[in-house]
Amino acid sequence: MTELNRRSACASLTAAFPVALVAWSVIRAPRLGLDESRLAELSPGARAARQRREELDRRDRATVSRLWAKKELGAGLAEGRLALLEAAARVRELDRQSPDFHWERFRAFYPGASDEERHCREAIGWARTALHAEPSRCREVTERLGGELRRHLDAGTLRLPEPDGSLALPRG
Repeated sequence: MTELNRRSACASLTAAFPVALVAWSVIRAPRLGLDESRLAELSPGARAARQRREELDRRDRATVSRLWAKKELGAGLAEGRLALLEAAARVRELDRQSPDFHWERFRAFYPGASDEERHCREAIGWARTALHAEPSRCREVTERLGGELRRHLDAGTLRLPEPDGSLALPRG
């Protein structure tokens, strides 16, 4: 066999192998009691990859839960059902629950002399988000909350309460 023929044969086999594997998995594997999930476990690293995917899915669900909770806190703050410091404390707790929370980015994004002030600003941001469709009300609420924050800063009373356990979200 010439070198060119050997290379052609090798390339043909290489190209045909995935097709044959798919055909085998569709036709023969079910007859042997092997479904797609069990076939995946036969490959090296498949179990680790599946566990990693499940972990990432769990973390994604926890992140989405925290975002929905922040959205609800923002609405409660905008509607006056929550005081600024309570909303900020709850936002802080949601941030603390995330193992992937980027504290450096948080501190760079929200201005302030302390994390307590930054969490207040984050809570105000969520209130603005809740009122995005009502610009005049959004300005009014933002001014009210900004004034409340300034009063706490000026009086030296900016202390967020500790969590009361009311945020039972999945850790992620």
